[in-house]
Amino acid sequence: MKHTIIKTENFEILDSGVVIFPSSNEAITLSLIEKDGTPINIKILLNYNETIEHPNITHSLQDKDTIQFIINQKYAFMNFGFLSPQNIGTYNDRELFFNFRIDSNGKEDAAILKFTWYLK
Repeated sequence: MKHTIIKTENFEILDSGVVIFPSSNEAITLSLIEKDGTPINIKILLNYNETIEHPNITHSLQDKDTIQFIINQKYAFMNFGFLSPQNIGTYNDRELFFNFRIDSNGKEDAAILKFTWYLK
């Protein structure tokens, strides 16, 4: 049960946390479950690729309940993620937003994911 309510001028913070990736080639999936049992999943995968020119984030709808974000990066990165919360749909009849940051010292390092779910 959530005890602390955190709000900004524009959002209510639904949840926030930090996760350490177990390995650089293993995806992490974050899930919310709506009142009716419908899951909302965010899957994040790190893709180290020495041939890319600039780091970027690609996304795709993996299935009807899962959005996948692939972080394409050459080497180490600090505080890499979206500049602002991204609208990803609705959660219990409210607008749902998501944002994250990832820090990593390179392919052999255990990257750190910081994330926040927002409601409007």
